Amino acid sequence: MLPHVKWLVNSGTPLKTLDGKTVAILKFNPKEQQSVFSDWAKHFREHYCKDSEIDALRNGTGLSRANYLKEIKFPDGDSAPGPSIRSGDFGRFLSQTTSNTLWAISFRGPGTNLSR
Repeated sequence: MLPHVKWLVNSGTPLKTLDGKTVAILKFNPKEQQSVFSDWAKHFREHYCKDSEIDALRNGTGLSRANYLKEIKFPDGDSAPGPSIRSGDFGRFLSQTTSNTLWAISFRGPGTNLSR
């Protein structure tokens, strides 16, 4: 499990779905841990470009790693549709990284200890 997934904590307020199932509601409660932020950033970055591939991909562009990512790989941060793509990507990446946690909660119940 990725370390930042442990920052998802049970809100203690389960809800019922329309079909009568009880689901846990999670809160994102990040801690100040620089190493975890760095690991998380790497995880997100590698959805766009694997660290093991970036040098070959930027070869001949004259761009640094950071500039290659900013100018070629990442959606633009200011001009449409870039900001909405970034937001959507972030949500998709976050949901992918938490799917195992959500699965565990759905089978172990709403009181699940997420640190296990």
